[in-house]
Amino acid sequence: MSTPLPSEKLDRALGLTECVALNMNAMVGIGPFIVIPLVIQAMGGPQCLLAWLAGALLSLVDGLVWAELGAAMPGSGGPYRYLSEAYGPRRLGKLMSFLFIWETIFLAPVSIGAGAVGFSQYTKFLWPTMGPWQGKAVAVAVCLLITFLLYRDIRSVGRLSIALWIVVIFTSRRNLDCRLVYNRLPSPRKMQTLVQVWKQLWKWR
Repeated sequence: MSTPLPSEKLDRALGLTECVALNMNAMVGIGPFIVIPLVIQAMGGPQCLLAWLAGALLSLVDGLVWAELGAAMPGSGGPYRYLSEAYGPRRLGKLMSFLFIWETIFLAPVSIGAGAVGFSQYTKFLWPTMGPWQGKAVAVAVCLLITFLLYRDIRSVGRLSIALWIVVIFTSRRNLDCRLVYNRLPSPRKMQTLVQVWKQLWKWR
């Protein structure tokens, strides 16, 4: 007589704080740290922050939609399951779910690669003599480090997400402060690198 297999059940190891941190890290990403200086320069002032406020409202609506879906259909799978249920598991749902997984297979590496490239670009401010191949090596090293950090217990990943969330909030605030200090300088053209802006920020405070 065969022994029945125990029922598989997901371990709810992530709490509200960890989930909020994970989602905020995913939504912020590397984009603001690369795009904000270019947008401010193109628009000639801080009015570009209005676009941020509009984006925040859209993100709030998007978050409420996902929260409603998660409460209505609890379980593993996320968008895969939502698409399957929305279009019918025996009809178009299979195709839509498959397309979502197919899109994620390509989008996820590109997203991680963009973050690694952004990290490499910021590293050049601290390592001015860094060449193109050295920058690529830094980006590859970041990808390997991320893989190593994520290959562990889910509770450790939750704690790591909180630590990264704190870094993201702090860095975003300092990025904004640097921009404000840059605008107050009598001769902004003298500030050629981000390191100099940070030094001026601490003197100004």
